[in-house]
Amino acid sequence: VREPVLKDSDLKILNELKSLNIEEKQELINKIKELAKKYNTAYSDNYYDLLRYYLIRDKKKFGRVTPLIEDKEVKEIICKGANKFLLIKYKNKEDMQTNIVFDSDKQINIFLNNIAEKTKQEFSDAKPFLNVQFNDMNINGNIETQFLKPKFVIIKT
Repeated sequence: VREPVLKDSDLKILNELKSLNIEEKQELINKIKELAKKYNTAYSDNYYDLLRYYLIRDKKKFGRVTPLIEDKEVKEIICKGANKFLLIKYKNKEDMQTNIVFDSDKQINIFLNNIAEKTKQEFSDAKPFLNVQFNDMNINGNIETQFLKPKFVIIKT
């Protein structure tokens, strides 16, 4: 998976944008221009498209796993933990390694919590296991606890 590269200033702008709830295009453009000025970054239509891509990917879809979920040939997505490349079953072949990795247990926890929110499932330290069916997918995983490391498997049906 090849995604646009973000610089440190882009990440700061993106993180600020993610904390807002902006629905209107012009309002988003104005906010990006304001933040670009704040972080000494040039604004352009391409820059808007770059940030919009990540906002949609992370807030409305499934974050860094989105390209794998949207690829009809990917049948299964396996995350064995932080700092390990995701594995996929592609066109019913053996597991293949991707270049997608979660850098920390916290990132996996955030991903799983987002799934739980989308599916309106109760998911917490008291109930650390997620087992849901969502959009033709079976999603099983667990967040980090005192005894478990976070991991997940997504099987497309």
